[in-house]
Amino acid sequence: MTNVQVHSAGYCICYPIIIGDISIHDEYQTSRQLLLQGEKNMAVVNVVNADVLPSFSEGERIRLQMIAFALDIHYYETEEKYYASLENNYALADGCIFPVGIFNDEKNGKKKDIPRDYSLLRATVKEVNYGFHDNGEEKIPGYICTRVYTGFGEIEIVHSLEQIDESEREIIKPGSTVSGLFIFSGDAAIFEYDNGIIKDKEHNLRLLQYIFAKGDPTRLQRVLAEDAIYYSEVTGKKFVGKNNIIDQIKYVKEVTTIKYFPHMATILQPIEDSLENSSLEYGEGERCVVLAEDEEENYQAIAFIDLDEENNISRLYISKGAGYTFTINSYPLYNTFEDEK
Repeated sequence: MTNVQVHSAGYCICYPIIIGDISIHDEYQTSRQLLLQGEKNMAVVNVVNADVLPSFSEGERIRLQMIAFALDIHYYETEEKYYASLENNYALADGCIFPVGIFNDEKNGKKKDIPRDYSLLRATVKEVNYGFHDNGEEKIPGYICTRVYTGFGEIEIVHSLEQIDESEREIIKPGSTVSGLFIFSGDAAIFEYDNGIIKDKEHNLRLLQYIFAKGDPTRLQRVLAEDAIYYSEVTGKKFVGKNNIIDQIKYVKEVTTIKYFPHMATILQPIEDSLENSSLEYGEGERCVVLAEDEEENYQAIAFIDLDEENNISRLYISKGAGYTFTINSYPLYNTFEDEK
């Protein structure tokens, strides 16, 4: 692992759903390797600028500017010629992506090791664009960007002219069939994340939710105030300072045997018997994270946050939840992007 990420800017935006975060622990933290589901297919995608996203939880829909880098690529003038070239290999349907790298391919009794981010793709070419290098005397074709339609929507394929056999170069045109082995890359720093992370109550809570579930507590470095206060009504413990709070959350995650299910939630009107309860600091409509232990609906505590003028978390308060009523809101309800498709 070199921790070097390569990407190419483009115009194709995809809206996949996260199946799982399969990043390795020592992977560079601004990138993530995610198993994503498209409209019909799934693929392993190397997500660059992934740290702008608050969460990588299963079931969340995200937006990526998607590119496929060709490792081995061929063009066919017709679909029939594509099928004829397969011999004993399996054919892919038009627009199909197959994440071959996440499966152990056993052949002749031996496991064939394929990097987990390798995927097969077969599609019909919709548009072809050429990129050129200017050496001062002439413009030399440097790369080819082919737009195709896949189970993730439109995606751009990037490759060099040298990767294509001379006999196939004349058929790099709309209507031809392209097939091969690819690495998929997606840029998360688009739309509202174009300038980096967003610090507001909703995003900070979603980050906290993900960290409670499985995320790295050091990600809180960017959203905690230096003099932030953490107080737990459950344990009676108080911690002051960004680093002390992060260390405490790390410690709890390392030593606890409890499995937590954190849920994004909204506080409802307090129950009548608790209206005079002075401990109810947060009112109707307040967003929070409800913590369940061992079972998804075994609600035990509620995490509230306060923000300073720079939208950093100035206070993290874990309440026992007495007197509060709430409704659970699953995050995908807030992240359909239907108006942008």
